[in-house]
Amino acid sequence: ELLAHSYDYNSYVYADSSQFQITKYVNTSYTNDWTYLPDVPAEEYGGTYQYKISVRNGNSTASHIQVMDVLETGANAEWQGTFQSVDLSECEKLGLTGVVYYSSSSEPGDLYDADGNLSSNWSDMQPDVVKAIAVDFGDSVLAAGRELSVVINMTAPSDNLLRNKITENGSLVSLIMSDLSTGNETKHDMLESNFVQVKLTPPLRSVIATKVDDVSGVVLSD
Repeated sequence: ELLAHSYDYNSYVYADSSQFQITKYVNTSYTNDWTYLPDVPAEEYGGTYQYKISVRNGNSTASHIQVMDVLETGANAEWQGTFQSVDLSECEKLGLTGVVYYSSSSEPGDLYDADGNLSSNWSDMQPDVVKAIAVDFGDSVLAAGRELSVVINMTAPSDNLLRNKITENGSLVSLIMSDLSTGNETKHDMLESNFVQVKLTPPLRSVIATKVDDVSGVVLSD
């Protein structure tokens, strides 16, 4: 059996006239929360783990937000989990409406072509094998000081040959920032998040010692 440990690097803060932050998190059954710190507890093989892409505003609003995740293709990735779903419930609480697109290619390219049409590598219909996802929030506006969160649900593999190997995942975000104090707009294309890693290891096991009387077989108290 395998488990999944997780850790990552620093989140990225982009500062111009409108400061904002892009952070990638990971959550396993043993972390009990989102994290990007080292030495995180493990996830049972075949169990579910999650990624979260967070976009946090400063003194600005954001629109035309696109989030893209080419799943687990970081430079250090040695395996890929199985995609399950995208959860936009936190975005919906903020009144943001997003459309999820899927690709079966690990090199899907841009979401739209030069004419503004959906690129051939992308579809709003989920294929049998998903290698990348994108979420387009269109004209929805993320208010100043708020945080947009896109959650990706995954299942860890159970191949013993992957024991102690890692996968690595990052994200890309495009958006238009509008500074509240000046009204100036700045377009940002394909900004990178930090990367997170998940490591497959043997499962955690607990040992329970019980005292038993040799003659009667009665379990003895401590």
